Amino acid sequence: MEYKILDLTARIGAELSPPSAGDLLITGFTTLEMAGKNDLSFVSSAKYRSQAEKTKAAAVIVPLDMDLPGKVLLKTAQVWQSVIAMLDIFYPEVAPTGKIHDTAIVHESARMGKSVTIGPMSVIESGAEIGDGAIIGALCYIGRNAKIGKGVLVHPQVSVMDDCIIGDRVILHPGAVVGSDGFKFEVINGLPVKIRQVGRVVVEDDVEIGSNTCIDRASFTETRIGRGTKIDNLIQIAHNVEIGPYCMMAAQVGIAGSTKIGAGCIFGGQVGIKDNIQIGNKVMLGAQSGVAQDIHDGMQMFGSPAMPAREGIKIAMALKHLPELMQTIRDLKKRIEILEEKEKKE
Repeated sequence: MEYKILDLTARIGAELSPPSAGDLLITGFTTLEMAGKNDLSFVSSAKYRSQAEKTKAAAVIVPLDMDLPGKVLLKTAQVWQSVIAMLDIFYPEVAPTGKIHDTAIVHESARMGKSVTIGPMSVIESGAEIGDGAIIGALCYIGRNAKIGKGVLVHPQVSVMDDCIIGDRVILHPGAVVGSDGFKFEVINGLPVKIRQVGRVVVEDDVEIGSNTCIDRASFTETRIGRGTKIDNLIQIAHNVEIGPYCMMAAQVGIAGSTKIGAGCIFGGQVGIKDNIQIGNKVMLGAQSGVAQDIHDGMQMFGSPAMPAREGIKIAMALKHLPELMQTIRDLKKRIEILEEKEKKE
């Protein structure tokens, strides 16, 4: 499919430079490195200017304040919003069929909304509700009395267990498990005994949950993921955890039970958080931070144990010099011993 650059410019409300390039034909949209002579690409900041200058792309989407001599530019105040628009044009998503596959098993008491798509060999248990326009991929499991909202996308091999609630426009990536049992055991007569978990998980609207992420059901009440929160792959969220709206968490974060997390927090990869603590709003945690105590609103923390980021980074940098420092201490110790021996002889 070919598109005139002038038409693409109009789609994103950008400014074309030079205006005379309006008839230029574009056949693809890709990265600066991969772009060819008929492709459109993009650069989000001055950090990538050198790559933009070398690209073979026919045209480049750039911020308003960027100029690239000799290049056809689409200037915009929102580069990433423009990227989203171009992805929809050049890489359109497959439209749902609105059909239930012949091999899917849907209980007679389950309620289906309008234009629901259910893939091969998926199971929808009794009392489950699937909202309008939802897509359930192949080999999925939707438990008893679970509720799936409108426009939800459930990728293959996802499990949403009994009584859990998934809001509207949620995306669940392959292998995600919502509502697995919380890890609760008590030692009775010297042996670990399982304590059943009878609560649920509530995932609010516009949440995205990555592949192989597990969110445990609450002991009695609910584990809750706030509206608009984005959760990466391989994350563990334990029972009774509450996560506020619009948080972002990178891969392999682990949050222990009953911890409360505020709104707008950002956690780097492999952050570990202790049980039964509170983390305020807009807290930032650097990768591999270990959190064992409450954190107030707006704090930036790093390290294990987590500490104010500036201090944590200084310590991390100092650790690189630890071998030389230890050798210096050993050398000084020897010199002191020699001086002390000399004093004794005198």
